[in-house]
Amino acid sequence: MRVDRSRFLELTVLLTAGCGAAQSDPRASPATTVQLAPPLGAGAGADASPPPMVVVDAPDAAPAPPPAKPALCNDSGDVHNACGRVSPTCEGLRDECEGLTEDLRPKMAEAFAECMAKTKGRTCRTRDLGACFRAAIEAGCIDDEARTRCESLMSDCKTHGKKPRYTLDQCAKVLSASTPDRPGEWRKVNEERLGYGPTSEACSLTYVLPYQPWGPSWR
Repeated sequence: MRVDRSRFLELTVLLTAGCGAAQSDPRASPATTVQLAPPLGAGAGADASPPPMVVVDAPDAAPAPPPAKPALCNDSGDVHNACGRVSPTCEGLRDECEGLTEDLRPKMAEAFAECMAKTKGRTCRTRDLGACFRAAIEAGCIDDEARTRCESLMSDCKTHGKKPRYTLDQCAKVLSASTPDRPGEWRKVNEERLGYGPTSEACSLTYVLPYQPWGPSWR
């Protein structure tokens, strides 16, 4: 028996494309249509109908990578070097220094640690330390989302007839310095103090951040 090799290959492709193929997913990549060549030996006297069309599925496109999270300006920093220089005569201050990253983002924790490292003798928690904490915050950076949130907090204060006792930059630097979703919940506390509330300290810096740099204890 003589086998037409071209016709045999044609039928094989048709069977593979049609019989075992899964239903196409409308979300998948578009398919490619291929027209088979006529069998060998087909001439003027052969069947003039066009060769069959075969649909071949294109491979699925690779999924798009998830969008990158925006970098936050206080994400890099280390407290260990500065904490190692805290005077051992300052009772408990070195341990407190090592724990700064629980409530402050790394760069601001490092700035607070440097303040603690400057303490001398036995009078460790002086007004100078509080002033150093405030200066560290004032010299800090600002995240875009923190500025947007502060605009909302300040607007809420004004709507309730209470003028904010801080600038937009101060507010944004405070929020950019604190670590969200930690046991102390300082980001939440900061927003409550900076925003409108029933207490006299609302819409102010009085009790924001660990060690409350603008609080009465440093006056």
